[in-house]
Amino acid sequence: MQAVHSEHAKNLLNDSWRNYQLWKSSALKDSPLNKFSTGDLSTLKVPNVRQQLLDFYNKSYSANLMKLVVYGKEDVDSLSEFIGEKFGGIINKDLKNYSLPGVPFNETVLGNLYRYVPIKDKQTVEFIWIISNFKPHYKNSPGKYVSHLVGHEGPGSLLSLLIKEGLALELSAGSTDEYNTYTELQISVTLTDKGLDNVWLIASYLFSYLNMLRKEGPQQWVFEEIKKINKLKFDFADKKQGMSAAAQLSKRMHEVPVEEVMFKEFFMEEWHPELIVDYLGQLSKKNLRVIVASQKFEKECTLVEPIYGTKYAVEELPEIK
Repeated sequence: MQAVHSEHAKNLLNDSWRNYQLWKSSALKDSPLNKFSTGDLSTLKVPNVRQQLLDFYNKSYSANLMKLVVYGKEDVDSLSEFIGEKFGGIINKDLKNYSLPGVPFNETVLGNLYRYVPIKDKQTVEFIWIISNFKPHYKNSPGKYVSHLVGHEGPGSLLSLLIKEGLALELSAGSTDEYNTYTELQISVTLTDKGLDNVWLIASYLFSYLNMLRKEGPQQWVFEEIKKINKLKFDFADKKQGMSAAAQLSKRMHEVPVEEVMFKEFFMEEWHPELIVDYLGQLSKKNLRVIVASQKFEKECTLVEPIYGTKYAVEELPEIK
């Protein structure tokens, strides 16, 4: 328990952990996502905690739910022998895979603005949409199409406009499929002082850009361009470190057939414009959360997240034109 507590203690001043816990705490109260991620002495020092852990292990751990990647310089036969010795005793209980019972966010906990005070002196705004699950369409990648255009940095891009007007320094966009339940589009902007004072102007530019994408409709030449770029990224990818490669590949083995795990993140295979239309159509205010971080919010952030002590404030989103 002390080891777990020490691991948590070192994260107390880490903005990534603090932001993540604030996000989890804001999920629906009856959702499993609305929990403390790691634990500390206050949550672990309870009667029969060891037996509870063993009961959880016996109930939830089974060979049929696990994936294994072994990375080594030895030959395949030697690695196979090693795998048998170390992992052959794991029992197959033929358990069903667990997934969240439902989307942990709905209109009652979305459509809002969070302000919080970070540890580091940074100023950012994040636009996060929760939309339906696009994971089954990973070969079509509508999220990659949208995030590629929103995150573009060339002339005529959203970022180029924000920089020209002195509102932002950086912008990134990414789409992820979460817990086999929903898809999340996250757009992060590093703000200037002027940008912090004009977050809703940035929001209006973003919505105008999304409306333009809807009006113009999906463009196959853009899809093909992204497809070519992704192939180049795959062909010339750097060799990953052993631990990173093993962890990444084992995770992907839960998501796609084994023959696709090496290039799953680069997939852009099948042109289905209706999926892009559907994806863009779900990016509305009602399923959006805006999160603004700045140390300048110290006085107005009167709420405190209990696990990490993050000071924050929450309110409904204003009208975004």
